[in-house]
Parts: sequence; structure tokens; C-alpha cells
Amino acid sequence: MKDFKSKLEKKDIKLSTTIRLSQFGYETPAADYGVLMCYNTGDIKKWETANSILDIEDIKLYLEKIKSCKLPLSVALPGFEWDVSFSGVYGNDTPDFYNFYGIEYVRHDFSNKDRFEKISENRYKIIDNDLYSNYYYLYSPQYFRHEEVTADEILEVKKMILENISSYTKQIVIYHLDSANLSKYSDNDVEKIYR
Repeated sequence: MKDFKSKLEKKDIKLSTTIRLSQFGYETPAADYGVLMCYNTGDIKKWETANSILDIEDIKLYLEKIKSCKLPLSVALPGFEWDVSFSGVYGNDTPDFYNFYGIEYVRHDFSNKDRFEKISENRYKIIDNDLYSNYYYLYSPQYFRHEEVTADEILEVKKMILENISSYTKQIVIYHLDSANLSKYSDNDVEKIYR
């Protein structure tokens, strides 16, 4: 990156890089600014994780490191949702034996009580063996954790991060921004996020 940046500087081109929270504590990348990815903070493969897209407590662990970063930063916040799937292991139908299976970006209709049983707030179990799901068939025991982020959570994380960035580029990114994800938020929420 140092070599690349020096070549770009001769052409008056700026270089940016994405930065994950876990990268703090390592050498600061040679770039003109970084885009701080404030999502995918939790352990997606553990059934007990509440929301792997965004866990505010996970963000808090990095605030001091963010504060000490001298690289100007933009902030990327999550606007997406997904269903994380797990399968029962060796016929054992207890949460201790759920195996991470994959991620689906197309939300299942968990309100369909003929196909899904609600286990808890954002967790479901398949009760119909022939449920077709995008590219493959799902068979019970199969479990899902639905994950999404509210506008209030996005605004809380934005506030925390901006209070701790030493050099802010005044750029907010929503990942990923499309009509389906955008429709979850009111115009007022979107305006607050970008303000």
C-alpha cells in the first residue's frame, strides 16, 4: 500500500482502504483515509450470538483504539439483514449441538406457522421438511437466527463512533444501500443517519 500510495500521489489520486475493528492495534494502513466497517461485529457461527451484524457492546470494546487512530476515517454502518442457518448435529436437537450452516440474504417468511416454529425473539425452527430455500432444500432439524439492525441502533453506533474519531472525513456509508434495505427506514431516519 505504501508503494501504491506513492505512485497515486504523483497523479494526485487519493487512496482509501476499508478498516475492520479487529485491525486496530496493528500498523495503520498507508492511505489517505479509511472506511471504518462498523458491522459484522459478533461471532456469526455461535447460535447464542444475539446479532452478529451489529452488537453495540462489541463496538464499545474498540472505542479507545478508534480514538488513538490518526488516519482520517469515514464510517460504514449496516443497513442489511440476513438469516443465519444452523443444523442439528447427529440428531441432537439441543442448542449446544447446532452447527453453523450458512447465510441467506433473502428473508424467510417466519410468520408461516406451517413451516416455522418460533423458538425465541429472532430464532426459528423448520417444521416442514420440503421448504425450498434459494438454492437448496432445508431439512429439519434446521434452525434460523434472523438478524437486522434498527435505525436507533445505527444512530447509537454512529454517535459513539463520531465521538471517538480523532479525524473524521464527514462521510457516512450504509452497507448495502438498495431499495429493499432502504425501505425499512423512514425518510426521517435516513436523514438522521446522514446528517
